[in-house]
Order: sequence, then structure tokens, then C-alpha cells
Amino acid sequence: MRKIGISSGDPAGIGPEITAKALRFLDLPDNFIIIVYGRLITFVDGNKIDKIDNVNQAVSPGIIYWIEIDDPKVIAGKPSSTSGEIAYRILERCAVDLNLQNLDAIVTCPVSKEKIHHTHPEFIGHTEFFAAKSNTRNVIMSFWGEHFHLALLTTHLPVQDVSKVLTDEVIELKLRLIYREANKMLLQPKLAMLAMNPHAGENTAFGLEDERIKVILKNLASENIVIDGPFPADTFFATKAKQYNLIISAYHDQGLIPFKMISAEEGVNVTLGLPYIRTSVDHGTAFDIAGKGKASEKSLLCAIRFAQKMFSPNLNKKNDNYITFAKYYDQYMSHVNYEDWVKYI
Repeated sequence: MRKIGISSGDPAGIGPEITAKALRFLDLPDNFIIIVYGRLITFVDGNKIDKIDNVNQAVSPGIIYWIEIDDPKVIAGKPSSTSGEIAYRILERCAVDLNLQNLDAIVTCPVSKEKIHHTHPEFIGHTEFFAAKSNTRNVIMSFWGEHFHLALLTTHLPVQDVSKVLTDEVIELKLRLIYREANKMLLQPKLAMLAMNPHAGENTAFGLEDERIKVILKNLASENIVIDGPFPADTFFATKAKQYNLIISAYHDQGLIPFKMISAEEGVNVTLGLPYIRTSVDHGTAFDIAGKGKASEKSLLCAIRFAQKMFSPNLNKKNDNYITFAKYYDQYMSHVNYEDWVKYI
């Protein structure tokens, strides 16, 4: 029996709303138990909800378990230091249960880094938080979508620091991890690395970083770790992207701008390298629409389904993944009217 936790994110954001919507739609397999941490909006119909104090009380499939971590003073659409503190406490509780192996996976809803910073200035993001709490040195922020998948060598890092952080040793360590995980998750992995500098450095005219990457890729190839590149990023997505199924970017916006343009709501954020499975929605807190019943749960549903599939040896089968589910979801949602959701929020 696998236990998957869902952290509902900042209670002032759309996390509680999309969690409620997702759980109403989600079919619960007999081999999975779902536990929600944080604020949960209840609804009239859908799956049964059982409020508990401890994750060990979650024993039966087919039931949504809920561990409440909340402050009633927090109002949807009105973020504050309090909402940020609640979001952090939710993550801390999840991390404890994950480290004790009381949870097998965690699916995270969005938080506000700004609001968490008010009381926890060391917080950078989910990826770094779970890496630190699990004492994991090498993790990769990755994104999985219908058209292509993406892995980042750095996470939430200022551009001016990227070159300093990405030493030869760090680049090689991260590329080895990406290649290893890609071979678990893809039937025929074909990896490409984007250049760090314009025009791949133009033979050192625009920096030395891409020459270093060429050497690293050549050395890895001698061990049958094949990663093509580095390719100039400005033309790659127009000319070569369809030839590869996993694209590696040195820094956050270089890869995520095209990914979010193309993958939109079905994109799933996956942290590679942790001792447990962690997936996430591919969007933010959307405070501007929180509490209005307008938020889409599609990315969260895909993240939950992707976490479930990561336990399965059939993850790589062409038509046995969360993308098939995403298309089915689109067909289903074309017949659903969510105007009534506001009364539950």
C-alpha cells in the first residue's frame, strides 16, 4: 500500500481549491492512500474525507485522509506572513513523515516564497527544502509534459551566479543523475544540452563555459552516457527540439519559458534524486483568483497521476502515462460547469 501526501500550499492561494476539485475528480486505486496536509475545502459529493491527527491513522484505500494545518484568520486571496507560516508548517510536517517513511511520495501545491521569507528567510523553494530536509546533496528540478521534458542544472539561482555555481564537477555530477533518471523514466531517452552563452559561445568569443561543457559531454560519451550538445538555445526549440525527449538547461528561465509556453496546464514538476517521489503543479499561488472558483485543477491531477505512475514499472509504456489521463480529463471537463464551486470556498 503506497501513501501519497498532498501539501495544500499557501492557504490564501488556490492550493486548497484545486486540491478539493482534484480529489472530487480523482479515482482512488486500491493500492494508494491519499493524505492531504493543510487546508481542505470540503464538498457535498465526491470521495469520503476522514480527518486524522497522525499519518499512521490512514489505513484504508478509497478514503481521503486530512491532517489539518491551518489558521482560520487566513482568507483566500489575502496572502500574509501568517499564510506563509502555515504553508511552511505544512511542508515541515510532510518532510517529517517522508523522512520517517510514513509517506512514499509527496505532491505539492504552490506556496509564496515571498511570504515564507517573512519568517523563514532561508527558504528558496520546494526543491531545495526537501533536498535539505532529506540531506540529499544532488537533486534536479525537472518538468514533464506532452511535447518534451526538461531538466535544470540549477534551480532558483540569480543568473549572475550560474557560471560560478556550475563548476565542471557539479555539471558532471548533475548530468550523471539526469541520465540515470532518464533511463528509468523513458523508453528511449535522447538527451540534449543547451548552451549557456549566446550562439554556444562562438568558440570562446562569448565566454568559456560552453567549451567546458563540450569536454564534459565528450568524457561522458566515452562511458556510453550520451548527451548531445551544447546547442545554441535561441534556435534549438525551432529546429531541433523534436529530435529529443529530454532537454537539459543550465538555468531556470532558459528552459522554463518554452516549456510553460508549450505545456501549459498539464506540465508536472518532478524533483529527481530525492529518496522519495516528489511531484508538483507547474504554476503559482494565483492569489488574484483564489477564492473565486476559477482555478484549474488539471496540473495537480496530472502531478498526482504522475506520482502514482512513478511507482509502476509500466511508466515508460507509450500509452500508459499521465498524458493519456490529461487528454481524458480535457474531454471530461468540457461537460462540467464549475460555477457552483464558489459556495464551497
